Amino acid sequence: MVVAANDTLDFRHLDAESIFLGILPNGQPLLLPRSFFDEGMYISGGMGSGKTVLGFVCLIMQLAKEWNKVRRRIDGEIWPFTAGPGDERLVWQRQPKPPIVVIDVKGDPVLFNSCRIQAKNEGYDFKFFSVDPKFPGQIFDVFQNLQPCTVDTLAQLVLLALAMLHGDGYGKGHFTRANMARLSEVLLNTGNPTIRSWEHLYKLVIDRDNWRDLFTASDASELVNAIHEMMVVEKSLKNLSANGRSVDNRGVIHLPTALKKRQMIYFWLPPGIAPMTARYIGKFALFAVSTAAKALADMGQKIQTYCFVDEFHMIAGRHLEQILTQTRSSGVSLILANQYSSRLTEEDLDLRRMIFVNLRIKQFFTLTDPDEIDLLQKLSGQTIRLLKTEGRSENFRYNVLPGSENIGYSTQVSYRETLVPKFDAGIAAEATADPLGSIFWMSRDDGPIQFKGVPQYIRSVRPMSRAQYDYRNGFHRMPWPTPDDEPPSPATLPPPAPQGKPKPNDETIRRNQDILKQIRDAAEGKGTPAPKPKAKPKKEPPADEPPEPKSPSFFD
Repeated sequence: MVVAANDTLDFRHLDAESIFLGILPNGQPLLLPRSFFDEGMYISGGMGSGKTVLGFVCLIMQLAKEWNKVRRRIDGEIWPFTAGPGDERLVWQRQPKPPIVVIDVKGDPVLFNSCRIQAKNEGYDFKFFSVDPKFPGQIFDVFQNLQPCTVDTLAQLVLLALAMLHGDGYGKGHFTRANMARLSEVLLNTGNPTIRSWEHLYKLVIDRDNWRDLFTASDASELVNAIHEMMVVEKSLKNLSANGRSVDNRGVIHLPTALKKRQMIYFWLPPGIAPMTARYIGKFALFAVSTAAKALADMGQKIQTYCFVDEFHMIAGRHLEQILTQTRSSGVSLILANQYSSRLTEEDLDLRRMIFVNLRIKQFFTLTDPDEIDLLQKLSGQTIRLLKTEGRSENFRYNVLPGSENIGYSTQVSYRETLVPKFDAGIAAEATADPLGSIFWMSRDDGPIQFKGVPQYIRSVRPMSRAQYDYRNGFHRMPWPTPDDEPPSPATLPPPAPQGKPKPNDETIRRNQDILKQIRDAAEGKGTPAPKPKAKPKKEPPADEPPEPKSPSFFD
């Protein structure tokens, strides 16, 4: 099957256990089990490569929904599905929609509006935070999301988010210990209070009664300055402190509650608006998701959560390995994206190796960096290929009579075995030039998915038409939503529903009697059987979205 550049696919009708990524060269769809994404995914692509629409949007439209887990029953026990579609022992287990958290450090309106539409279609409670004063959002109180936790945990999370854990070694270790000692001692000496705001924490830190003179004031000046900076940001944004609001308030983002109630949370953090503040808040959001998921997992209430982070290297930094380890064990699947993997390397840090080792699925929409191609060739291994060599020579024959010489030719063919990479660099160039092409690579096979570690060239299918893309690209057609800061007052609430069962009317009683009579007649062998219940009407597209064009399905 050939997929044209203008083909679209309605992902709303895909609710199976597998996730569609694209079309393989043999024309078959690439369908991966949801369990593969539990181990994380990395998406790479330059500007205009389509990693947001073909990557994030396609995945959110399939992951953010209820789905059917297909199993089969053998001797009363439920086993993974291996039988055919006509097997009568199949068991369909309906699974609830998972919590979704999107941390958008780039500020993409198409991604934001696509999440809004998906949340509306699937019945999500959609909440959003923004650092842009022109686009107000709900409140995200850092300390409300991180508490309750121990003094040591709270101090480490604050220092991690503010980039003040510099590591070990001479010089760096001194300032790390100074920051950690002072903040921990302040929290201990004040009885580990509930931090209400950054201003509250700043007052505790600068109070000399709360810390001993083990370190001079200059040793902890970095900590004081960082907390003072966040205090100024808190006063300017006015949406970083809950000010006594409950976590159940409609205008408050509380990630532990969001995971329990399976909400969709969006952090709008464009770099043009206070870039350092956006990075700090993105880190706190990522740590709050991990902390909330770990707390639920420790109580035996593990909830699989999907966290999408665009331009993640601006948030995770040198603490990426710790984040990957904690989130995976807590049931949080990280789906990370950036422009190219060479941006993940620094002088003393190589995040690219952590990504390739800890995340199972990788997808490259742009593959032009020689280092990336060389790395994929080394990871894919080598294979034996026969190189054909063909030679031709001329042979002259002279006869006795002059002018009767003949010219003959001989051809020699030889084959030689040589080792070549399994992944061809030419395929990377072809996938990069294709507007729908990408390179898919999975580090470990399982079940029927067997690629033996070799990257595959796949073609994606657009989840929306050009008209729908233009409709979502900006807030002039789809206005920025207004956050509901306060719940409705009792005067505006609808009247309470009447208690007890409603009394059926005469028409309902007559219809029920007719159905009972048809059932009795069918049981006695006379009459016609009871009519089957009417099928549910098909789900219409939302009113705020233009109708989708009809296009052939990839199953056709």
